[in-house]
Amino acid sequence: LTLPPSVISIGDGAFRYLMNLTELEIPSSVERVGESAFANCGKMESLSCNEGLKVIGDSAFYYCSGFTSNLVIPNSVTTIDSYAFYNCSGFKSLTLSESLTSIASNTFYGCTGFSGNLVIPNSVTTIGNNAFYNCRGFNGTLTLSESLTSIGTYAFSSSSSYRMCFKGDLMIPNSVTSIGSNAF
Repeated sequence: LTLPPSVISIGDGAFRYLMNLTELEIPSSVERVGESAFANCGKMESLSCNEGLKVIGDSAFYYCSGFTSNLVIPNSVTTIDSYAFYNCSGFKSLTLSESLTSIASNTFYGCTGFSGNLVIPNSVTTIGNNAFYNCRGFNGTLTLSESLTSIGTYAFSSSSSYRMCFKGDLMIPNSVTSIGSNAF
């Protein structure tokens, strides 16, 4: 799929169930990816988001699978809504935007394939319920934002059949005032 640089917004459900979509580059002109815009694209191998993107809507990439690349959220992104990458599979690593203010509930729920470290940028103040629930593959260090105030229920937890593995110590910043049940 090739989007022209004249596109500034991708509407809700615009390319939902586009089963043969394998590569997607979101041009720098796009500021918003709408709700369920690319949901259930089952063969997506590569996703490239360019600087300029500000909002990734609810369920934007819900149940996309087949990824073989890294997921890099550009620094221009301030908002990733709930379920945006719910049950996506195959990403190799995750780099979050330095402008992101929160990680919504269920954003990365059930994602598989991630490896390496997970760094929550210092711009993030809240992590919602189930944000990384049942994510599998992380095998490095979890570094939390120094501005973090709230960690939701089951935010980094997993079911009994999977274990999220982070090496090293887990330091909860002094700014945290609320930790939900079963957060880790």
